[in-house]
Amino acid sequence: MDKTKEALYGLIRMALIGEVPMAFPESVDWNELLEYTRMQGVAAIAMDGLQTLMKNEGFVPVGLDVKTKLQWYALAMSIEKRHTKQLESSKELAYIWHKAGIRTLVLKGFAFAQYYPKSLQRLASDMDCYLCGGYEVGNSAMERLGITVNREDYRHATFQYKDVFVENHKICTTVRGKRQRKCFEAYLRSLLENEPTVCIDDSYLEKPCDRFNALYFLQHCHRHFLREGITLRYICDWAMILKSADCFDSEFWNECDKNDLKPFAESMTRRICSMWS
Repeated sequence: MDKTKEALYGLIRMALIGEVPMAFPESVDWNELLEYTRMQGVAAIAMDGLQTLMKNEGFVPVGLDVKTKLQWYALAMSIEKRHTKQLESSKELAYIWHKAGIRTLVLKGFAFAQYYPKSLQRLASDMDCYLCGGYEVGNSAMERLGITVNREDYRHATFQYKDVFVENHKICTTVRGKRQRKCFEAYLRSLLENEPTVCIDDSYLEKPCDRFNALYFLQHCHRHFLREGITLRYICDWAMILKSADCFDSEFWNECDKNDLKPFAESMTRRICSMWS
């Protein structure tokens, strides 16, 4: 393992699980490390790990100049600011839908962030949601506000609401093709609609049950892995789900087996173990 990755994995462990690195590379190219955190979507997490090490363990980052440190800090703050603005827009949107009698269940992003020690540090992107039968009512509510809704994709409609780009899902997964895809879709939607949820902060945004989040993560991440590869942000998501979710029973693994996700789940878990060791 090169020194840049070794240093980054140590900072991530410190931030996410509070584990002090057994050793830290003596010579680190901090500019290279900063750029790597940017590319991998973990700049805020790694900065938190560095600050915690310096504050609580007296760690001195040899060779880290003021300019690089300030750039890193600014990047981390911009990630947290973006997350906050997008979350506030999403909460406002959920309130509008709530007044129309619609539930807003969050898929991926903000739901996965709830597993992190500091949710704002998880890089935000879009707001994916499922409206429990209110798909078209939700779209129409946006159009009445003068917002253009794109319905070209059969899986979801998309639109911009203030600071957040929204994917309003009609279905959770790709159902065309094998019969098992339709069965998996039905199973995921039953989890969304029937299992208990938790509201995010004081909003009407609902975090789905752990079993849905873990299965949906694997399905979504596997698709990205096959198409273009994945970044460390995905690895961190899975690590936090493994650490915090309460769903890894025989039913969960049976669903993984039936949907060809078990080898990928095991591979992701081994990757985390190699990073954490």
